[in-house]
Amino acid sequence: METWSVLVWNMAMGSVPRRDALKNWARLRRQMAEQHAQVALLNEATVPAGAKAIYEAEGTKGRDGKPRPWSAAIVSDWRLDPIEQATSRP
Repeated sequence: METWSVLVWNMAMGSVPRRDALKNWARLRRQMAEQHAQVALLNEATVPAGAKAIYEAEGTKGRDGKPRPWSAAIVSDWRLDPIEQATSRP
């Protein structure tokens, strides 16, 4: 059986280093290396251009309808293929 590690992180701009998306991204990459994580599941992530990630580039909207510049993201050095066709089930 194959096993792999997943790192889960809410990268909210309040995370250390505070309010610096590029430094937070560098910290993510260090954490993935230190923890030997093959996949990272991120919330409130500002994804830099060229990152190997699947995410919504336009960001998200809060319950107040205000656009936010961050998104949920999946990061991995493995091949990432977005799922274009999916249907939810109750």
